[in-house]
Amino acid sequence: MLCYHPHGALSVGFAWNGAHTSKTDVYKVTWLVVDILPKLPIMGYVVNWFGNMRGVSPPVMRRFLESGRNVGLIPGGFEEATIMKRGVERVYLRRRKGFVKYALRYGYNLHPAYTFGESDTYLTFHWFVKARLALNRFKLPAIAVFGDPLFPLFPRPDTRINTFVGDALVLPHLPEPTDAQVDEWHTRYIEALQALFDSKKAAVGKPEAVLEIW
Repeated sequence: MLCYHPHGALSVGFAWNGAHTSKTDVYKVTWLVVDILPKLPIMGYVVNWFGNMRGVSPPVMRRFLESGRNVGLIPGGFEEATIMKRGVERVYLRRRKGFVKYALRYGYNLHPAYTFGESDTYLTFHWFVKARLALNRFKLPAIAVFGDPLFPLFPRPDTRINTFVGDALVLPHLPEPTDAQVDEWHTRYIEALQALFDSKKAAVGKPEAVLEIW
């Protein structure tokens, strides 16, 4: 299970360094997004244009995992897009544990993947965070962005995107994981993501960068 962070405004790292890079072809990954996204105005057009992303509900997710497919997803979801602020390395993960529970239940390893530059892709409306996060509960994205001066829906042209995929966090296969077990492995996942971030930030010219974990 490839887990991409951060979501960003339009998930550039997930799209270009995940779904649309030949380096992942050999793994035959199914790229998953929230099921409502392909149906939304503008955002739905972008998702459908990529062609190889699937909107997925919990029952469909379970069906994929039962079949043993390799999957790529963005655990932070709409909330991670909502808290985006240009130039700030920020993920929404403290309360996002469902992917860990799925991994334990179906015997998956977790690969954290972090995209440096995702936070630089767009200027965002980053005020009134609590109110906009409340809208996310209804599966509504609550973002306003401005990218390229000529084509605002495209990322800013001076952005450099670098995605690093961490080593596998090997989880036990627990068909009925307890809350305590989910919490334990969720904590280990956060530690693995933090270690990946710290080990790569100097390589992209951001040695002083700090990862905010919401």
